[in-house]
Formats: sequence, structure tokens, C-alpha cells
Amino acid sequence: MTTYSEGGWPRPANAHLTTRVCLYLLVPALAGALLASTALAQGAEGRSPLAVTVTRPNLEEGIPGVAATVIDASKIATTPAQSVPALLAQEPGVQFRDLFGGPGARTFVDIRGFGATAAENTLVLVNGRRLNDFDNAGVEFINVPKDSIRRIEVLRGNSAAVLYGDGAVGGAVNIIARPAAGNNGTTLRGATGSFLLKEGSVATSRSSRDTAISFDANAMSQKGWRENNELEQAGAGIELRRFTDRGEWYGTFATDTQHLGLPGARRFDLSGGENIVNIAPRGATTPTDFADQLGNRAVLGLSKLLPGGGELAVDGGLRVKQQDSIVISASGPAFDQVTNTRLATYSFTPRVRWEPEGSALRGITGLDYYYSDYNQVSRQGTGEVPVHRYDLKQHSLGVYGQGSMPIARATEGSAGLRLQYVRFTGGDIIDPDYVTSFGGDPFDGHRGSQRINQAQWAGHLGLERTLNPQTSVFGRLGRAFRMPTVDERVLSSATYDSFDLSTQVSWDAELGARRRIGNATVRGSAFVMQLKNEIVFNSTTFLNENIDPTQRAGLEAGADIPLADRWNLGLAATWLQAKFRQGQFAGKAVPLVSPWTGSANVRWEFTRDWFFTGTMTAVGPRRMENDEDNEGPKIPAHALFDARLATQQGAWTFAAQVNNLLDRDYFTYAVQSTSNMQIYNAYPLPGRSWRVDAGVKF
Repeated sequence: MTTYSEGGWPRPANAHLTTRVCLYLLVPALAGALLASTALAQGAEGRSPLAVTVTRPNLEEGIPGVAATVIDASKIATTPAQSVPALLAQEPGVQFRDLFGGPGARTFVDIRGFGATAAENTLVLVNGRRLNDFDNAGVEFINVPKDSIRRIEVLRGNSAAVLYGDGAVGGAVNIIARPAAGNNGTTLRGATGSFLLKEGSVATSRSSRDTAISFDANAMSQKGWRENNELEQAGAGIELRRFTDRGEWYGTFATDTQHLGLPGARRFDLSGGENIVNIAPRGATTPTDFADQLGNRAVLGLSKLLPGGGELAVDGGLRVKQQDSIVISASGPAFDQVTNTRLATYSFTPRVRWEPEGSALRGITGLDYYYSDYNQVSRQGTGEVPVHRYDLKQHSLGVYGQGSMPIARATEGSAGLRLQYVRFTGGDIIDPDYVTSFGGDPFDGHRGSQRINQAQWAGHLGLERTLNPQTSVFGRLGRAFRMPTVDERVLSSATYDSFDLSTQVSWDAELGARRRIGNATVRGSAFVMQLKNEIVFNSTTFLNENIDPTQRAGLEAGADIPLADRWNLGLAATWLQAKFRQGQFAGKAVPLVSPWTGSANVRWEFTRDWFFTGTMTAVGPRRMENDEDNEGPKIPAHALFDARLATQQGAWTFAAQVNNLLDRDYFTYAVQSTSNMQIYNAYPLPGRSWRVDAGVKF
């Protein structure tokens, strides 16, 4: 049974029961995992299991010509950032958009300036497997707890397109999870904080010579800074590995559930009208709206070390997502819109990493197959007969290869190519009795079955030269592409008779340098990216369209500087220009992209067991969504200061942190009115907040 709130998303009857049931299921699952882990510990023979890598190229080894960075476990563990996107925003070239603040629900990472379509142009992966779906929902980073992360790899620009395919236009974020192998122990953590935050997690893992198992579960609740912004989150996952002499079998299974109150945007009228962004920022415009979601995913695979050097990995996965929604119309119940959507994604991704013994050549060759099955039923008002019934399917097959090798003394090159074929089929069955008109033209009509075939390619050429032991320079050329999502196709025709949109294509070039000065490292690069057929939503026509050519160009710089014994300073700065190249908005800035950002973080280990981390993140002003004319007000610039104090005492860890230390008023997302440039809607973000953590490992 599904129930709906006025003005909001549907909610299962006894919605909070979903979270509680999930938590109750964790107890027997944890007990089973502990029993299994005890047996493994008793059977352990005192040596580590075989270490097998199943992800794509390890960025800790570097890819010639690529401006990639790796965020290691120590930085993840000590950062005061409340979410993975907030941590990523401290890196050069990365911005993020936040609707509610706090742990990270409804946040979007933007690499190299795509604004409203950041989620569609930044690819997010876990262990090299895509999290981005066939729709526009974006990735829920809150489902990836920071404690479960071993490292985060950030690839900027088109350099990720060969390895990972469609959607890696601005860049890619590859989250590498902590493996079960080689670990024995159980960790319990708990936290409390502002806005009635309560959080707890458990992680346990055991491994023997030939078997490893890990289990983790987490749950949290928070009232939220704004009214009707409560968050309830729970998740659990299990990983199993069976080792052989030269390989392993592995499986991962995970589930998560979330309830999130949706308070809506706050209105601001520059002409002196309703200014509730400032007067009542914590209020709710939609006091009864909410969203509930449940996700399940599984991966099964095997890997094997190959004779002569290299590794074969073969795995497949399944993700299933179901969403129900209702839009309450101000014109009355007869105009309410109810939709029920189911999306299933199947994947098969075999690949071979080759590193011939005695050779400096290394690389990867693979195949990515994804099948997405999308079904949506749409009803008008209280009617039981569907107005629309979408049955949409997409097959995506990509083959790729990328490698690197020395090509001259002190010079290394890399090259890669991906060929990808996509077949989209779909249709819309409309209620034959439901025919309306608008201005004499059909307002809603039948969309017959349609088949669209599209083929694309991505390429990479990189070069890196070592000038001396302290200095190296690099350069890169790349091509990437983005296929339309299912949501973009559904809303792409004013007469509702086509799903057709052109593929977005990007070319980019980059030059940079890395230098070591004493114990400090400094890096910088300059890039330009030109796009054709970029896909965006037009707020005037209410359709997704291919727009006129655009461009991104910028400078990025970063530094890691040991200041003194036990002191370390990290710096990052970005200048970015995102603009329209042609058409009616030629020369104008792309909305929701800040032209400059910067960050600084200092880490002080003032005793062997005590650590202090302080960060400053600054973001320049940006145009609001819908302001392609660049005539309206800007989202103001802001600078935030966060601090964290942590200690480890034996098996125990304790930490306390403060975010937005100076209690700044700010927001990162706002929508400009299309009819009155004096009015906009914004999402105010929390003021000063605190959090205290404790954990024990045994």
C-alpha cells in the first residue's frame, strides 16, 4: 500500500517502519557474520591471503598525462567534512551543490563546471563499477559511509571516458572500499550532534588463508536544521571472498533505506516583497513533503592472475530501484499527477589488466555491457486508467583499451580508445479517452514505439616527461560523450511524439606540471573543453534540449606542504570559466558554476595520540539556475571554517568537530524566476553545528 502526503512524494504506510524493519534485520545478519568470522579466525593459518586487485588502473601508480589525485585513508579519517562531496570540494576543480547540509543527502558533485547537469556529467563509481543510473536521480553519497572507504580517486576532464564510458565528461570519482581480506576485528562507532543527530555503525571482518568475510551496518537519524527536514538512514552490506592459488571469487550485497523530509525552497523578492530566505530560513515551504527510497544491489565475480603478468576479472551486477511520486496541483485534485516507476540495471564487465613480466608496458582491455529496464505508469487526478505507460529499455555495449609505456628517455606516454554502441527502444501507451488540447494543438498524445541506435567513441592521448628528479610536465588530449538519460528522453518533445535527443560530445586539452620542493609537492594545470549538443532543461519550453556549443576553461593548482614536525598544510585553488560559445547566450556564463574556488586545510599532530584538523573552503559567486541571460542576482560568495579534534587511546577513538564555525548564512542552490528577475527561490543551509564521535575496535 502506498500513501501520499499533500504536496509531496508518496510514502509507504507506516513509513518509519521501513527503517525499523531494516534495523531489526541487521541483528540476525550481524550475528551470522560474527559466527562465521569466529570460525574463520579459528581456522586462520597466520598468513595474509593472496592480494588480488579487481579495480581498473590504480591511480596511485599514475596515468601519464592525467591530472588525477588520490585522497588517502588518513585524510578521510581526520577531515571535518560531513560528507564525501564536501571532502571532494576541497580538491582543485571540484565544486558541489547542497540542498540541506549535514550528512550529505541530496548533494551533487560538479567537476569542471556543469552546474545544473553536474550529476549527469560527473561519473561516480565504487571499486570501478558505476553508481550513476539511467535516470536523472543522481548518486546518494550518504549510502557510502566514510568509514568504509580506503581511498578516493579523482580523474578530471575527459581522461576518464575511455576507462569508464558514458557520462565521464567533467570527470570521474572512483571510491575504493576497504577490502575484507587481511583484516580481523570488529569496530563499533556512535555519534551525536546538532539537530538531534544520532548515528551508529558496526563493521566486522575476518579472514583466513582462503576465505574472507566482512559485514557492516549503519543507521542514523537527524531532525534537520530546517523544519520538515528529518533524515532517517539505514544500510547494511556484506562481502564474501574465496581465495585460490592465483585468484579469488567474490560477492558483495548491500541494501539501504532512507526517509527524508523535503522542506522546499524559500522565496526572496528583491523588490521588497516576501524575503523569507533571510526572515525565516529554517521554515518549510512544503511542510508535509517527503521522499522515501529503498535500494538493493549485488555484484558477483572472479579474478585470476595470468601467467606472464596481468590479471583477468569477470563480474556482473544488478541494481533495482522503485520510485513512487505525486504532484499536488494548486488547480485541484483533478490535475494531480501520480507516477509509479521501476528501474532495473544489469551489468557485465569483464576486463584484463596486462603487465608483462620484464616490460614497462601496462594497461587494461575490457568490455562493459549494461541493460536498463525502465517502466513508468502515470495517472491524472483520481483516475485509475493510466494517462501514460512508458516501457523503455536501453542496451549499452562498450569495448575499450588503454595502456602506458616509456616512449623515450624520461618520457612516458598513454593512449586509449573506447567504442560504444547504444540501442534505445521504448513506447508510450496513452489512455485513448484522454485527449486534450492546448492552443489548438495536442497537449498530450500517444508516443508510439521507437528505436534509436547511437554509436560513439572516446579517446585519450597523454604524455609525461620528467625534467629532473624534482619536476615533471604533462599534457593530454581527450574526447568524451554523454548519452541522454531516460528522464531527458521522456521530456524531449513538445508534441510528445519522439524520444530523440542527440548525443553530447566533448573535446578537451590539458597541460600541467608537478614539482617537489624539499618535502613539499606542488601541482598545477590549465585546460580547455569544448562541447557540442550539451543536454540541458529549458525552463521556458519545459523540455530537455540540445543547446548551442559551450566551453569550459580553467586553471587548477594544489600543494601539500609539511610546515614543521607533525604539521601539514594542504592548499587548492581553481579559476574556471564556463560559458556559452554560440547562440543567443553567446559569451554568457553557465548558471550554477562559480568562477573561483579555494580551500586550505591544516593538520597538526600535537602529540602521538592527538590530532587537530582545520579547513577553510571558499566559493565565489555564481549565477542562479534559469539565469542564462546573466541579468539576475547571483548566489553570494561564502567561506566556511570547520575544525576537528581527535584522539586514539588504545582501542578507543574519540573526536569532536564544529562545522560552519563562524555561523555564516549561505546557500549553494537557487532558482531564478523566469517571469520576474527580482524573485528567486533558494535553499538556505545550516549555521554552526557540532558533532561528537566515539568508537572502539576489538
